[in-house]
Amino acid sequence: MTKLKLNEGKLKVVNIGLAGFAENIINAGHEALNLDWKPPLDIAPELTQRITAARDKIASANQIALEKVQAGKPTPGGTWALHVI
Repeated sequence: MTKLKLNEGKLKVVNIGLAGFAENIINAGHEALNLDWKPPLDIAPELTQRITAARDKIASANQIALEKVQAGKPTPGGTWALHVI
């Protein structure tokens, strides 16, 4: 069995989906082709209409959530997530 050696030479990657993965590979000095693909959705037309109608409201709520996350200040604590779960 041949082992794959990722630390030798330049990688050539085809990334399917999230462009950020391809960007990280390129930033690390390797080659990446990003394929913009999403799985097909099979949802009811009325649900699509509701989501489309609420697009601005969803975008606004997402912006508020992002601002709250970015405004957060990490502080060292004494509890590991493992102990909380």
